[in-house]
Amino acid sequence: PTLDSVRLHCLVQYNFTQRHPTMLMGVSGTAKTVTIEKFLQKAKQLEGMSDCNYKKINFSSMTTPQQFYNALDDMVEKMGPNYGPKGGGQLALFIDDVNMPEINEWGDQITNEIVRQVIEAHEYCSLDKGAAGDKKRIRNILYLAAMSHPTGGKNDIPNRLKRHFAVFNVPLPDTISIQQIFGTIFENRFGSQYPENVRSVAKELTKMSIEFWRAIGKKMLPTPAKFHYFFNLRDLSNIAQGLMHIGMFADPDRPDKRASSTPWEIFSDPQLLVAAWKNECTRVFADKLNTVDDKKWFDANIQAQIDKTFGKEMADACKEPQYFCNFMREPIIDQETGEQAEPAPKIYEPATIEEMRAKLYTFMQAHNETPIGRIRKLDLVLFDIAVKHVARISRIISLPRGNLLMVGVGGSGKQSLTRLATFVAGYDYATVTISKGFGVNQLFDAIRDQYIQAAMKRPVTFVFTDNEIKQEVFLEYINSFLSNGEIPGLFATDQRDGAVNEIRPIGKKDPMQKGIFEETPDYLWKYFINRVRERLHFVLCFSPVGEKFRTRARKFPALISSCSINWLFPWPPEALLSVSQTTLSKFQMETDDKTKEGLRDLMAAIHMMMLERSEEYLTRYRREVYSTPKSYLSFIASYTDVYRQKHAEVSESADKINNGLLKLQQAADDVRVMRTKLQEKEVKLGQARKETDALVKEIEARTAEAEAKRAEVEKVKNKLEADAAVVKAGEESAMEDLRKAEPTLKRAVEALDSITANDFTTLKKLTSPPPLIKRIFDGVAVLLHQPLNVPGAEPVKNKIWITDSWETSGKALAGDAKTLNVLKEFGQNKKDLINEETCELLLPYLYMEDFNRERAASACGNVAGLCTWVRAMYDYINIAKVVAPKKERLRIAQNELKVANKKKEAEEEVLNRVTMEVRKFNEQFEEANGKKMALEEDAANTKKRMDSANNLIGALAGERERWTQQSNEFKDIIRRLVGDVALSCAFISYCGPFNAEFRHQLLHQYFLGKCKQLKIPVTDNINIVKFLVDETRVADWQLEGLPADSHSTQNAIMITTSSKWPLMIDPQGQALSWIRRRSEKNGSKVSQLNDKKFLIHLQEQLGNGRPMIVENLPQEIDPMIDPILEKQISKSGKNYGIKINDQDMAYDENFSFYMTTKLPNPSFPPELFAKCLIIDFTVTMQGLEQQLLSQVISKEKAELNEESAKLTEEINNNEKRRKNLEDRLLAHLANSKGNLIDDVTLIETLQETKD
Repeated sequence: PTLDSVRLHCLVQYNFTQRHPTMLMGVSGTAKTVTIEKFLQKAKQLEGMSDCNYKKINFSSMTTPQQFYNALDDMVEKMGPNYGPKGGGQLALFIDDVNMPEINEWGDQITNEIVRQVIEAHEYCSLDKGAAGDKKRIRNILYLAAMSHPTGGKNDIPNRLKRHFAVFNVPLPDTISIQQIFGTIFENRFGSQYPENVRSVAKELTKMSIEFWRAIGKKMLPTPAKFHYFFNLRDLSNIAQGLMHIGMFADPDRPDKRASSTPWEIFSDPQLLVAAWKNECTRVFADKLNTVDDKKWFDANIQAQIDKTFGKEMADACKEPQYFCNFMREPIIDQETGEQAEPAPKIYEPATIEEMRAKLYTFMQAHNETPIGRIRKLDLVLFDIAVKHVARISRIISLPRGNLLMVGVGGSGKQSLTRLATFVAGYDYATVTISKGFGVNQLFDAIRDQYIQAAMKRPVTFVFTDNEIKQEVFLEYINSFLSNGEIPGLFATDQRDGAVNEIRPIGKKDPMQKGIFEETPDYLWKYFINRVRERLHFVLCFSPVGEKFRTRARKFPALISSCSINWLFPWPPEALLSVSQTTLSKFQMETDDKTKEGLRDLMAAIHMMMLERSEEYLTRYRREVYSTPKSYLSFIASYTDVYRQKHAEVSESADKINNGLLKLQQAADDVRVMRTKLQEKEVKLGQARKETDALVKEIEARTAEAEAKRAEVEKVKNKLEADAAVVKAGEESAMEDLRKAEPTLKRAVEALDSITANDFTTLKKLTSPPPLIKRIFDGVAVLLHQPLNVPGAEPVKNKIWITDSWETSGKALAGDAKTLNVLKEFGQNKKDLINEETCELLLPYLYMEDFNRERAASACGNVAGLCTWVRAMYDYINIAKVVAPKKERLRIAQNELKVANKKKEAEEEVLNRVTMEVRKFNEQFEEANGKKMALEEDAANTKKRMDSANNLIGALAGERERWTQQSNEFKDIIRRLVGDVALSCAFISYCGPFNAEFRHQLLHQYFLGKCKQLKIPVTDNINIVKFLVDETRVADWQLEGLPADSHSTQNAIMITTSSKWPLMIDPQGQALSWIRRRSEKNGSKVSQLNDKKFLIHLQEQLGNGRPMIVENLPQEIDPMIDPILEKQISKSGKNYGIKINDQDMAYDENFSFYMTTKLPNPSFPPELFAKCLIIDFTVTMQGLEQQLLSQVISKEKAELNEESAKLTEEINNNEKRRKNLEDRLLAHLANSKGNLIDDVTLIETLQETKD
């Protein structure tokens, strides 16, 4: 405490105990707020105030009577007829910045009128439904306030309100007091544990800080351009806080823990302590400076301050800046398990740029491997300035209640660097998702979620850009958070109770609350709010362009007073060079290293030129154009894409043409070879003809001989055929007779088959068989030539019977078991041996009337079959007698036929030999004649191919000459691609917002001039249109309605080439007309941002991959479409999606997006220039002349207009066809296999090309 602070505390206490309203008034940074808050924290200790709680309300220029009413109404509840503080007791209401509300046009400060009414009358009117206008009388509320001096454009409060307060001025502490305050802090921090030389330096830090603070306060005075140049005691406190932080372990999730490794917290070197002080002064003072001159003054004077205090040696040692960060340590590893035991300790310690860069690249790689990182990848080039900014952001968000205001034009990397710093710190990264109806309720939902997240889970970095401020009242709530951590109305009663219940177990475990923790609702709520303030870090990303930033800073003072400011300058040349170098070093180009280095310098120089030329354009034409770092990144990215594409096109054309020329050369070589071969083949053909003629004569002679022999053989053959016919007839007659005998033989066989061995056995048992049986056996004996008795006759029953020979042979035959087989053998093989004598001996037996099967069967059963067999043998031999002479004659004839056949065969053999000789000669002739014909055909084909080749080479003579010339140019074209692509991409990336005159000047005077100065190969007087597109494409655009002037053609090239979505300044509507006609075949849809069905149309077009055209854009563009402009596309499996208006929508890669505005001279912010390609489509004089001429002709000579359109279309189609045929011809040449003249398709293509 100081004399002033004790005195002021006593005055406030005296008035407070007397229940008199008190107000402190003073300049910013005099501890007005802190004084009152410290007093109120101990107010319960005062007599009669044990039940006193306090609340704080922060006013801003946007604070309305309604907001004050809501805040007050939320603090009180009904108590009988009156209203009092919730929970009973007394309430101290502290209104900070009470003078901030706006003064209306009548000079009234209406918000403070309700404040006056409450203080003066202790009542206010109810706005509750059903009770509107009823008075609410309030009791037991005490009032305190604080405000700045009403100077420098700041408001005063009405005297009618001021008269109710006891007003005390709070002066700045004198030097002695300040030195006492900060001297005590430094002495405690750098105590006896440090070496004497370090302690002696620490004692000087307070004096140095005060002197430099006063010096910068006198030099850096606020101006309209430097309205944030306020340097007060907060800055000294921030310097002290930074020095206290150096070397100390700081982790919001481990407040009681030091790192298990030894932290860098012992300043053994006084030089390091001075360097640390210089670094903290730079962070607190220099980071908010917004001009290069001011930064130079700062660098010079802080060096002078060190020199003055410690001498030149120390000043020289500390000349180079020493950087500090808290992310260099590695995680603590368990030596036994090898696993992570603790997270990396966060020690704020010195580090070099290179060390920080290497570590940040590691963090960036780790970020990109996370699920969120895969969706929104960080791919930053960490040049020196970027590394410094990440370290600054990391420093601020690592501090309790550290909030940051980042000021820089859009696209300078504010959000990307913050994302990286947030990941490094291990915090959650949060933003708001702007939807079409985004308002206060949606903002409250977003902030409330982050309150809960920060208090209950992990710390949060909440990024809020000025583009997301759809209503200025948003800043009122942010201002309230920055001031005291509370936002009136953010939590409903039930939500507040839920937060209090959730924070209770966390508070019990918090080591910082040990011994002081209370479980009362008020204490828990304060603990919740304090924890949120320490762990929820707002990072506000604002643009310095225009009046908005200055106005907002004035209306919402906490944006400046409660935030550390980091001013982002345009990227310096070394940063631009670093970015281009990083990209080009990994990019394959067909050029040398020196040219590549020149290209790197050219890219940086072009961007620096554009910053200067944009100022010139603003001066000359009063049109605002911004070239942001994102434009530079887009320029580099487009360069690699276009160079790769153009190099591929030229290389492909070169390959086609060179292959075509090679094929033509091969064809010419083939003609020479064919001519030589043709001569050789004609010689061989003459020899073949001679050989063929000799063979023909030999064949004719042999053929005549063969014909004579064939006639002789034919006569013999005819005679043999006649004899064979006679023999065949005799054979058939004999066979016919034999067939007649077959039934008889069949009966004999059947008769024998009917007899069995049992039948003979039965017969053998007969003592005296019947006479018929005996005679049958006599017949068998005759046939078998068995001995017989001399036959005689004897009368039996008046008949004469032959005497038998039963006893002589019959009995023996009947008794022999083999007799049956003998008879079968006889019938098969010996029947033809029966002679005439045997037949005569059989006749007497056969003539007897009982010698038949029927009678024999009745006499002896189955043995009767022998009777049939005997008779059958007799019948057979009689038939055989007739057949035998025939068979003999047949045998003789057959023998004669065999002799004749042998003779015929001999003659045929002679004929065959002669015929084979003739055939052999014929085959020789065919072979020789075939060779001759093949030689003739080959020679003819060779001559034909030679003629065709000559015709082909002659037909391609013109193309060959042109292709040869092009082939010689390709190498130079590729060499000049380095500069041509650079100029083209610079033109596309930067020249869209400029008019035709300025574009020409930029391209041919500045871009081309710098390119030649750096000796980069480039085409003189390069024509961007011809370089990037062919004439047929331009003609197509014009047929679709694009004006024919060069400015419009350039615009079309930008639209179709750039990776950004175009926003066209189109007051005459010609861009919209062309885009509509061009995209209508693809199912385009036209809408406006204020169309009720806009989101429906947008979702439909996004999902179907169709063009979406947004017309009549206002100057203030709804940030709802930012995800489309920034292409925030996510991928899930094979599907793509995008989140718009807090709604997930399907995204098709064929989707295209066009925007137009009719504003003739819109003032778009730099952020929009970074997100999309702004193109000036204002009609040019040349374009207007052409359009007017076209209108006149269409009225006066409509037929000429139609004919002109037809001719234009026909010319364009013919040019396309010519180009297509040439491509086909080259493709056929390149892909042709074998000889060209054998390629029918190639010949047809050539003929079609010629036709």
